[in-house]
Amino acid sequence: MVPGTRGGPPLLGAATGAEVARLSQQAVDAAAALRHGTGGRRSTTIYLAALHIAGIFLWSAR
Repeated sequence: MVPGTRGGPPLLGAATGAEVARLSQQAVDAAAALRHGTGGRRSTTIYLAALHIAGIFLWSAR
C-alpha cells in the first residue's frame, strides 16, 4: 500500500482536520507571498505547486 493513496495509510498519519487546514493555509500563504514579492512565471509555478500540495493534504485527511 502506498501512503496517501486510496486504501493506503494516511499521508499525514493521524493529523486532525485543523492541523491539515493550518498546514494548507501556511502553504498557500507562503506561495502567495512569493508570488506577490517576485512576480513572473516562476512564482506562478511555485504558487500552483503549493496549492496542489495543499490539495493533497486535504484529500489525504478525509
